[in-house]
Amino acid sequence: MNRNYLFLFISLVMISFEVKAQFKNYNTEKEIWKEGVLYPISGEKIEGEINYNFVVDQVRVRAPGREEQIFVPHSVNYFIVEDSTEVQVSYSLQFDYLKKGNRVYTIFHKLFSNEHYMLLMKHITENEYKKFYQNNQLSVNTYGSTDGYFQNYYEEKVIRIIYIASKNGDIVPCLEKKVKRTQTYDWLSYVNPIGYHNNPTKYKSKKLKKSVTDKEVKKYKLVDRQELKDFFGHYYFRLERYIEKNNLNIKTLDGLISALDFRE
Repeated sequence: MNRNYLFLFISLVMISFEVKAQFKNYNTEKEIWKEGVLYPISGEKIEGEINYNFVVDQVRVRAPGREEQIFVPHSVNYFIVEDSTEVQVSYSLQFDYLKKGNRVYTIFHKLFSNEHYMLLMKHITENEYKKFYQNNQLSVNTYGSTDGYFQNYYEEKVIRIIYIASKNGDIVPCLEKKVKRTQTYDWLSYVNPIGYHNNPTKYKSKKLKKSVTDKEVKKYKLVDRQELKDFFGHYYFRLERYIEKNNLNIKTLDGLISALDFRE
């Protein structure tokens, strides 16, 4: 049986959840562990404490009588963790990030499933670095020239992405929302033409003190409507009519789940 098919639909009744993980620079949850069980591809069952790091996409497990183990996606089938409020299930599935036919294993977290589809969630980081010069045309200094400044700007964002998966293993991004952003920049002014530089001004966002992925999101934005049309094929137009008729907002999780439950 196709490995994707087996583990996409191994459980149709798991409870929806929000996953908590680590942000790249701050690692706010690197020591947050939850009781659970991991099923690696070796076929064994490992019970203990589990920590998932979405930045490097790896799972750490601490089990009685064992040294701490690290599992990468291609060595994991799925794992389940729970606390006092929720049960979380995560699968290792193949996904074509670059859309070039090259699928690699990655960890997804299940939010919903029915007979035909599964709703998955994942957090990713996006990094942006800029270095630029700004000439202040409105400020003329005593030398008859304009002042200006250089700036180094660095930004990290955590993006939550909701995916739809079919029973044949196809996975497409559907919704996304930025859930956290941190910024760092240096501001260095100068005076033309002698090149005098004053002391640089530095700014850095406060370090995060709690999870960056536990923020509740009420409304997302669509990633790519055309990609959804290609994913659903001819069924998309019937689905679209159903969404309009029932006034569903598929930019919310509740609306999207209601739409996926529709079958003619």
